[in-house]
Amino acid sequence: MIRSIIEALEHFSKETPDRLCIADDNSEYTYREMWQKVEIYAAALKKRNVQKEDKIVVECTQDARYLVICLACQRIGAVFVPVENKMTPEKTTQIVTDVNAKCFFTENIKTGLEQECSIASLEQETVERVEQKISYPTGDDIAEILFTTGTTGKSKGIVLSNENNIAIAENIISGTEKERNCIELIFFPLSHSHGIRSCYANLLNGSASVIAKNIMNLKWIFSSMEKYKVTALDISPNAAHILLKLSKGALADYKTQITCVQVGTAFLDEELKEELIGILPHSRLYNFYGSTESGRVCVLDFSRIRGKEGCIGKPAVNAKFMMTDEARNPIQTSREHPGLIAVSGKMNMVGYLNDKELTEKTKHGGYIYTNDVGYIDEDGYVYVLGRADDVINYKGIKIMPEEIEKQALRYEEIVDCACVAEDDKMCGQIPKLFVQVKDKNTFREVELMKFLSKIIEVSRMPQKIVVIDEIPRTSNGKILRRKLSE
Repeated sequence: MIRSIIEALEHFSKETPDRLCIADDNSEYTYREMWQKVEIYAAALKKRNVQKEDKIVVECTQDARYLVICLACQRIGAVFVPVENKMTPEKTTQIVTDVNAKCFFTENIKTGLEQECSIASLEQETVERVEQKISYPTGDDIAEILFTTGTTGKSKGIVLSNENNIAIAENIISGTEKERNCIELIFFPLSHSHGIRSCYANLLNGSASVIAKNIMNLKWIFSSMEKYKVTALDISPNAAHILLKLSKGALADYKTQITCVQVGTAFLDEELKEELIGILPHSRLYNFYGSTESGRVCVLDFSRIRGKEGCIGKPAVNAKFMMTDEARNPIQTSREHPGLIAVSGKMNMVGYLNDKELTEKTKHGGYIYTNDVGYIDEDGYVYVLGRADDVINYKGIKIMPEEIEKQALRYEEIVDCACVAEDDKMCGQIPKLFVQVKDKNTFREVELMKFLSKIIEVSRMPQKIVVIDEIPRTSNGKILRRKLSE
């Protein structure tokens, strides 16, 4: 039984040594070559006296080198800690300090810390490969610490074991019915959970990952689809919007080549679902629900299951769902009487770094308790209505901001939008809608309100409209509502 991703890499380096493993805009490696590269990097880390359980902070370079360092850490039992590309020196220094890092490998971030090393230095060292006797990490060993700001702005270090990574990869493989010969083009930053976990799933499956650096580089994207015969896409809703808009239908040329598309980190609106179905009529199309704490735990194949707005599908193979009230008592739910989602399974995190109180608040009895409001229907399909802490309480009426956002996005002049609560003496709270528009000179608020009044109930209409240059989002597409509220 394979207990870590590095073990899967070594297995396929022998079983399918010449199959493509990883490719980026400058390099490509077969499974044999990837294993050899990992061995060399692992030896370079050992030469720097990196020991088991030492924390290694690495700036994401969005390429194969980054994944090699990640797997080299697993090879010797060190703990991989990724940070975003070009993260501020202040935030990076805080993470290096929080984890008590042995080394910090970077290409662009200058902190002045004694742990700081260039990524290129690992390549330049003359080292022999590590000893041939392989001692793999166990399922309980810590594999990585992922820092996430989420949508609250507060940085949290999420501690994950090898067992967590394997269970999440299994959820992805099973949920997407991933073929062994899958070659997946990944549009997500590898510093975040979704991107790195897609690579893990391909490694566990013996498949290939092609890493995209920039959604705007259409020439590279489509040339890579030709060169590597890409059969799957892994993309966010926001990136999918951009790709479809900029490519002007070019994706349809690959409708017989693309067998699978998975969309994650946010919910797909019905219009984008229908657009993808129309462009890729022969593909399996999935929308995943999950979190950094639990990974991908629920999946909907919206190419097969149609007409279930707000549905996130059914639990993944390793996941079990429970709906609770605010006191965490299990309850039966419906659309009229929703509850809070809790998830159990082997994919759930070990805990939050150096935060026992938050860990105990979030994880109890094997379950991760979320702030997501939803319900399970009589057929076992799970629906998410929104986040409990995002709910707008307008005159006692509970309004999910997504209700307003999805309708506002139908207005032709709006590029992006976000709805938040604003305190109001008379109403308690009112819905305040921020909009990013195509042209500020031609946009008319009165026309937007007239449009919305035809499709939104009077009691749920936004009470204020604010035009801004750009809706603030995390690097994986989630709205930073707290920033807008502030």
